Amino acid sequence: MRYQIIPAILFEQNCSMHWCPETMRGGVVDLADDGAIGRTDFPRGNHQHLIKSIRSKLWPLENGMAFFPGHGPISTFARERSSNHFLGDHVR
Repeated sequence: MRYQIIPAILFEQNCSMHWCPETMRGGVVDLADDGAIGRTDFPRGNHQHLIKSIRSKLWPLENGMAFFPGHGPISTFARERSSNHFLGDHVR
C-alpha cells in the first residue's frame, strides 16, 4: 500500500490517497468523483487549486488505476481523463 498527500478542495487543506500498485486500485475522497470533482463552493474553496492537484498528483499515476471516489461508482483515471467535464484532458 502506498500513500500520498494531495492538496485538496479547500485552500491549505490536504487529503490523502491510498493505493496498491499491485492491484492498481486506490481511494480518492472528494477530489475526483465519477464524472465530477469535489465541491469548491465552500468558504476558502479553490477550483483552480483542486484541478491543479488532480492533474499534477493523480494523472501521473497509471491510466489503468481504478479508484473508489467519495461518491459514485468505481472509476479509472483513464475514464476520467477522457470523459470528465471538469478536468478531462479536453478541458483547458
